[in-house]
Amino acid sequence: ELGLVITGTLPVFNITGQFENKTNLKNQLILGVMGVDVSLEDIKRLTPRFTLCPNGYYFAIDPNGYVLLHPNLQPK
Repeated sequence: ELGLVITGTLPVFNITGQFENKTNLKNQLILGVMGVDVSLEDIKRLTPRFTLCPNGYYFAIDPNGYVLLHPNLQPK
């Protein structure tokens, strides 16, 4: 069981011809979507522990403002 996970996805395109900039992707055929799930426990385990100061800590939020990692985060 993975528990809480962070999921990342990217589109996969069929790139043909000269590729000069990302705007050319608009005219390319999408082949599918690549995705990965990473458990929050794995991220916590692999994230180095930094000493920021006596009361400092690190945290992570997503683009929507949801807290992903925080020393006091408890799942509901």
